[in-house]
Amino acid sequence: MPRILFIAFVLFSFGCASPTIAQKKGKEPKWIENPYKAYDKSQYLLAIGSGSDAQAAQNNAMMNLSRIFQQDINADQSLMEEIREVSKNGKLAAVDEASQLINTIRIGTKQEIKNAKILESYTAKDGQVTILAGIERKPTAQLYQAEIEKNESQIVDLESKASEEMNPVRKLSRYQEAFILAKMNNKLAAQREIILERPSNNLELESYKRVKEEVEQQKRSTKVFISGNNLSSELYSTIVESFQKEGFEVANDKQDATLEAQVTFVQEAIDLGRDDAEFVKWTLDIQVMDLHENRSFLNWQAENRDGAKTQKEAFIRSEFNAKKQIKKSFGKKISNQFLSY
Repeated sequence: MPRILFIAFVLFSFGCASPTIAQKKGKEPKWIENPYKAYDKSQYLLAIGSGSDAQAAQNNAMMNLSRIFQQDINADQSLMEEIREVSKNGKLAAVDEASQLINTIRIGTKQEIKNAKILESYTAKDGQVTILAGIERKPTAQLYQAEIEKNESQIVDLESKASEEMNPVRKLSRYQEAFILAKMNNKLAAQREIILERPSNNLELESYKRVKEEVEQQKRSTKVFISGNNLSSELYSTIVESFQKEGFEVANDKQDATLEAQVTFVQEAIDLGRDDAEFVKWTLDIQVMDLHENRSFLNWQAENRDGAKTQKEAFIRSEFNAKKQIKKSFGKKISNQFLSY
């Protein structure tokens, strides 16, 4: 039976219905100048939006609420990619909720924050609509806390499964799954603190720090041996750096390794019928084996063709571009593979 990693997140709804609150006209209300003249700041988090009609004004108000979170939280796109990677193999439920959570703090989205309400609306003589949107601090913070606690329980469960794993590669995979939850909880906690008017910068929950250390420690003990024929020292070093950048150590002896990266780099001169340039077609294949189970862990491949004035220069350029591809995408592939293993 496939493992399902359930993530509970604060829900956000897409789209915005037209405000149903009565639109006041006449004298401009005080809340347009300062919304907290109309509502207690200790009870509400407020933002104003304006537009040519009610819908545009509401969208603008919701966007401005998002800006409050954006000022304190840097939306982590790489986390969203990790969540998508885990979901490919049925390990993650509620990925839409996670996506909505991250998108809510991206300026320019049209998502409405959970528990946000349209509190006031005013239409000026020229037809311009201004809307006051707000969140009740205490009940919304309680909602966040409930979701954090659900995730914390799942983190502990995944840590327990990791400790029982005999295969170091699968052990790291479980810790990586727990770390996704821990990172998401950090974001939930930061948003909760903003709602409650408490400092949120550099906030790290204890579970986040604990699981982060578990992941880093497991990576250090998951050593990689790199093998391949006719690898230049520069190409070998580039592959080594990719593993080290992800936190892994490279073993000098296969007997000391958990993973083996089998590298094949093929360069072939090709004739494209041009007198002014020489061309080389190249293919780089890196197959990483799980030595504990003697099975393939991942297979990464890049290929292209490169030209230069001389054949020698074309060969040099092709290896240079192969190294660029390693630096660009191989490290990310390593990291994501642990989320689907």
